[in-house]
Amino acid sequence: MALLLAAKEAAAQGPGNGISKSTWASSDPIHTSFPWLCAQLRLRHTAPLRLQGAALLRSAFSDGAAAGRMKYLPVQDADDSCQNNICQCGATGRVALKVSGAVRRLEEFGPSPGFGLHTVLAAGEGNSRARASGNMSVSDVETIFDAKWASALAKGHEGTTEPWLDYHTALYVPTLAPYTTAFKADNVEYLPFSFNSSAHPAPTPALYVHIPKTQVIFVLAAMTVGDGDDDAHWTDGSLRVEQLDLSGYGGRFPDVPEGFAHPLHESRAVASIDQMTDFCESPSSPSV
Repeated sequence: MALLLAAKEAAAQGPGNGISKSTWASSDPIHTSFPWLCAQLRLRHTAPLRLQGAALLRSAFSDGAAAGRMKYLPVQDADDSCQNNICQCGATGRVALKVSGAVRRLEEFGPSPGFGLHTVLAAGEGNSRARASGNMSVSDVETIFDAKWASALAKGHEGTTEPWLDYHTALYVPTLAPYTTAFKADNVEYLPFSFNSSAHPAPTPALYVHIPKTQVIFVLAAMTVGDGDDDAHWTDGSLRVEQLDLSGYGGRFPDVPEGFAHPLHESRAVASIDQMTDFCESPSSPSV
């Protein structure tokens, strides 16, 4: 099995600029991934009924997240999602990373400018597409990811790793402090690790985190841990990933202001890296 990492040098990746999003199939995005990522649907005049939908979703959140607050990542509800995240063909949990300095007029509508994090239930009308997915349902696959995440946590305490962590989306943030603080407050389990890169002479702190009942795994990397944790203790006592390739960014981490995140790479395990390379380099393939 080969590992595919996709990245592109850009000041800010998003629609029309490099790799614009990461998408996962989800059996219930409204009640799993969306409330983990974003505490509230964004209200706008083009969809007056979203107020009702936001109120309904807030009542469904098990943790009673405050209205208007980001949940864990610096994201906003995607501009072009289905109303109340319910579509004729299924449901969505689609958000986009906040973009520094991005100001949009009320009359503007379209894809959000930030990098998309999309979880989608593409069941089809009458559940037709869900029945065509083969012997395993999306929910079955999500159960496997939950089990592999539990295995990863156990192995991490033993100093080894779980190959299923290779299925992740990596984000760079200025510091891990606000994320570890929020995770600890809500008893969200995360797995510390560190890696070497050309951007920093010392091991760089990072963490894995998984959204329960989904296939979503994130890597958050930063130059500092903060939150009272010593960086040296974090990197000495955590799992170690040998190298992170930053050649697409000129060998350094991107400049990211406080309260924002920047996509570093997409990681997926594939049977043949040559087959994926041929597809990406073919004239008919989308540009990455």
